[in-house]
Amino acid sequence: MTTCLAHVKQHWLWWLGCLLAAIGLGSVA
Repeated sequence: MTTCLAHVKQHWLWWLGCLLAAIGLGSVA
């Protein structure tokens, strides 16, 4: 269960990072 929770947390952080990167690129462009 701990491994599954860690994987979900990591995926969420990666998704958030991608979203922030898209917003950053959008504001620059």
